[in-house]
Amino acid sequence: MTLHALAIESPLGNLQLVSEADYLIELNWEGAHKVLSSTTRSEPAILTTAADELSQFFSGQRSEFSVPIKPKGTAFQLSVWRELSHSFSAASDPSSRFRLNRKVRRSN
Repeated sequence: MTLHALAIESPLGNLQLVSEADYLIELNWEGAHKVLSSTTRSEPAILTTAADELSQFFSGQRSEFSVPIKPKGTAFQLSVWRELSHSFSAASDPSSRFRLNRKVRRSN
């Protein structure tokens, strides 16, 4: 499968977005950017949409993302992704904020 990468500037530094097919699969911090041998020079819509949505997020205009993700990693990394995505969706659902707050308190 062909991977595509796009570097963007952000308030957190230079980020690298990586896609495979129609999914965002990685967001890498500066210093952890990957050299991808199977990349192409085209910028798929998934990467430009992800870059636009991140820019809107950093400027305070967006709090939810529409870009489909398919994270990759070890079993532990994938479990962290699942927990984070559950926490973000719970935070946007007022009926579940109490459950989220309890989780946060337990982890402190």
